[in-house]
Amino acid sequence: MSISLWDLHEIGGLPITGRFYDEVIPTTESLNKKDHKGVSYIPHICRYLFLAYHKILRDSKGKSGVRMTTWIKYWYQGPFKYKKPSRKTIRNKSQKPKEDSHPSGIILTALKRTEEEEWVFEDLGITDEDMEKSYLATFLACWLCKFVFPKDDVTLIRPGVFKVASQMAHGVSFGLVVPVLASVYKGLNDISSVDDPGNCTTVLPFHYVYGWLGEYFDTHFTSSSDKSIPIMTRFSGRLSAKFFEDSTARALFRTCGKVKMSRLARVFSEFK
Repeated sequence: MSISLWDLHEIGGLPITGRFYDEVIPTTESLNKKDHKGVSYIPHICRYLFLAYHKILRDSKGKSGVRMTTWIKYWYQGPFKYKKPSRKTIRNKSQKPKEDSHPSGIILTALKRTEEEEWVFEDLGITDEDMEKSYLATFLACWLCKFVFPKDDVTLIRPGVFKVASQMAHGVSFGLVVPVLASVYKGLNDISSVDDPGNCTTVLPFHYVYGWLGEYFDTHFTSSSDKSIPIMTRFSGRLSAKFFEDSTARALFRTCGKVKMSRLARVFSEFK
């Protein structure tokens, strides 16, 4: 039994069809290349992401990369809505905690940006018609680096995602489930191959693994909504994970008596 492509699509909400995902820093020539109709192969908003990256890096006083926190502060000049959660943890939880620092999920009507919040668009020379797509591409760049394909240093923004993020902002779909599943399996293999798994520094998108465990093995407390999309959002929240000792965790995976998996999930007849 293991995570399948269909699981990542259904539980994680990732697209299972679409273009091939590839991280690349395009050349100046490719950024300016157009098809026979005069439409750029790479959306021109991609230039704004590279320009912002260059400006931040130029002002970072010799640092080798742009941190995600700096990237967010540059693009977003408004106040932060969610307070930083406390470090309090609860072991041996038998009931769902009253507070888990999880947002309500309610998205209110967008407010008009203030002059301070519009400064970034003026700084980059972004036109009014490109503002929303540029802002969306900025968010997608963070999402790809932090939650979809985290790599060695998850605190950094990788400019290699800007091309894909810009295309996504224009409605282009990429088949993310295959490379994400490959990343998950590689990370789990690295962990299982080291002498001390607890000190393994391998990075992988663990939240998809947690979503899979929560859906099939009841490892997390669920939210009140049963219609959450994607499914894994039902198991979100800082204190939503139940506590298992090593022995009880092994017993959970060995019995699997109540597990009912999709026909498209990957299931073997026995465990080793």
